[in-house]
Amino acid sequence: MAASSSRRCFFGDIEFAEASEILEGIKLAEDLGLTPLVVQSDSINVIRLMSRKINSNLEIDWVIYEISAFICKKNMFVVKHIPRSYNSVAHKAVKMTLGQSESCIWVQETPPNIACLL
Repeated sequence: MAASSSRRCFFGDIEFAEASEILEGIKLAEDLGLTPLVVQSDSINVIRLMSRKINSNLEIDWVIYEISAFICKKNMFVVKHIPRSYNSVAHKAVKMTLGQSESCIWVQETPPNIACLL
């Protein structure tokens, strides 16, 4: 298991931000050789875009295209929608990074502020 956080500019498109972070997580998992890979998101539209159940002509489609390239490359890849109430750990992690000025990566460890939620 691995996790990362980084500061990014946010321009108001939540789905684009979600897809971008999913892509970063997939890249981290590939760099670490982690398989099988399960991607979970509480954004139903991002999951539908990733599964190609809906299409978009917006900027998010470029990110979805990159995600799809990883999905095609890896056979052991699952994409799941989960209710927002099940995603509290991820939301806590996002809030935790708001005060950080630099990126962090955790491999085989859990950040102390997150461990208490698991």
